[in-house]
Amino acid sequence: MLKSANLERAVLRDADLSRVDLEFASLRNADLTNDASLRGAALGGANLTGATVAGADFLAAELASARLVAPIGLGSAKNFDKAQNIERLLRE
Repeated sequence: MLKSANLERAVLRDADLSRVDLEFASLRNADLTNDASLRGAALGGANLTGATVAGADFLAAELASARLVAPIGLGSAKNFDKAQNIERLLRE
């Protein structure tokens, strides 16, 4: 469980964060590239401002109230369209 953890600027390349509770965690400017898995992760209220997400897998990740401002590589993130509550993301 990493709820409310400070993971700012963390290098999480290839990390398996599947089903991890990251609610309210700060992932500002974190590196989630090279197939980092966020499958089923709870990201409600998490701050992903400026995070590099190219190649990250968002399948079934819970994104309600997550802050996703100026992400890098979102177009090449995997399964972003299959994340939960995308419409409740904060993008500014």
